[in-house]
Amino acid sequence: MFIHFAFSKLKDDFTAQTEDVINKILEPKRLKFGINPEFIPVFQPHIHPRFKGKKVEHLALESFKSTKDGVVANLTDLKFVKPKTDIHFLPYEIHMICFIKIPLMQLSLSIHSSEYGKMGIVLKDDFLKRKGIRSVHYYPENSLFSDPLVVEWNLKFGYKPNLDSNERKEKNQIESQILAFRKPAALFKSFFESRQLAINNMGTKIDIEIYDAYDRYPMGYNFSEEKEWRIISDTEEFMQFSEDDLFMVIVPDEECRSILQNYFDENWKNTPQVELFSSV
Repeated sequence: MFIHFAFSKLKDDFTAQTEDVINKILEPKRLKFGINPEFIPVFQPHIHPRFKGKKVEHLALESFKSTKDGVVANLTDLKFVKPKTDIHFLPYEIHMICFIKIPLMQLSLSIHSSEYGKMGIVLKDDFLKRKGIRSVHYYPENSLFSDPLVVEWNLKFGYKPNLDSNERKEKNQIESQILAFRKPAALFKSFFESRQLAINNMGTKIDIEIYDAYDRYPMGYNFSEEKEWRIISDTEEFMQFSEDDLFMVIVPDEECRSILQNYFDENWKNTPQVELFSSV
């Protein structure tokens, strides 16, 4: 069974969560593709094959000064640091709808409710498979330096500027394979500490954005226990479904169950199951 946890930011406000499920999912009969970060593992310059035989220095953030026009390097007082890890993680925005695959009888014992709440949308398996749902591959940290796709991306495109159109196309294809259905197995130390500088050279000025990697999760969080599956789209904002495609809604308490049951009775021809999280 595939379960989509809906509006997890409202997991402690059951009434508001139920209202959003009705107004934003059940009434329009659609799920929204969320924008979530995934990451390209980038080999640090001091070990990258492209810089073999060259001296590589790492500038501390203190070497940059924020101005009204962006961020500039303070070239008269450079500070250098030793990188904490041999790899960092470059963030990309991926449009996805996330599900977990879990037997219903195991749901109340799983880790999901603590992070995502107890309000779940269950669409039928055959509908999701037609929409291209796929499982997420979880990679351990020590696999990245031998991962064929990660190595290929780093050798061909890591730190390489001015790509031609064919190179950009190949780069995008590899990135899509790395990002769409892959995730770290756990929040390992190098991932937790990674801060990637996205630098855009503009003459004498530099624009810098700093990304924190998965900062909502504690160190060591085990992503592989989530058993995540995804549907990915680069073009669609929503995934539409029909009344026949919805199998069940899982709710956190009896009040939410009553609200949803009344809504279905009054507005839908086909009434899906409405089950309490604690009883499944």
